[in-house]
Amino acid sequence: MIFRITWFHNPDSMKSNCKYSEKDLVTFIKQNDKEAFSYLYEHYAGSLMYVVGKYVDDPYSLEDLLQDIFVKIWTKIDQYDPEKSSLYTWMRTVAKNRALDFLKCSANVMNAKTTNDPTLERRHIAEQKTDKIGLNQLVSKLPEQHRSIVYLVYYNGHTLDETSKYLNIPMGTIKTRLRNALAILRKDFAFSV
Repeated sequence: MIFRITWFHNPDSMKSNCKYSEKDLVTFIKQNDKEAFSYLYEHYAGSLMYVVGKYVDDPYSLEDLLQDIFVKIWTKIDQYDPEKSSLYTWMRTVAKNRALDFLKCSANVMNAKTTNDPTLERRHIAEQKTDKIGLNQLVSKLPEQHRSIVYLVYYNGHTLDETSKYLNIPMGTIKTRLRNALAILRKDFAFSV
């Protein structure tokens, strides 16, 4: 994969062959040093892509998200606190949060009335399979508090713990709402068959 913001990389520079300590790397990035940022990208892009890939399976979205994540790291580096975590841990958190934001927006697009426009939606493989038996229609009829949990857990592959943290809802409430949603779906599916 090629990082689209090419002005960060200068292949003729000797500095890109240098190794930075974490403290020096952060200092140079805070000073808008493009070579340091290029080094950061070259050494961490693969790891962050793996993190985002746990949540997003579309390669085009994954590439766009990775670019967004590095731009966010570049612009928000002042928020990094070495007393709280390592640079990689902070970047991993930035990446995970951006992936979760993407999923939340994707779920909202799926629920919007304009989702019939193919340019506005990217359906997941799970959606396509469940659509054949009419399950998507049944899920779309669930109350929002149940539907969002079903989308996050079953369509996007989140754990219950991740769903609880992402929606800022207690785990017990997540479990209850998911159980209720499944009961509704079982009943509705039995009537539709």
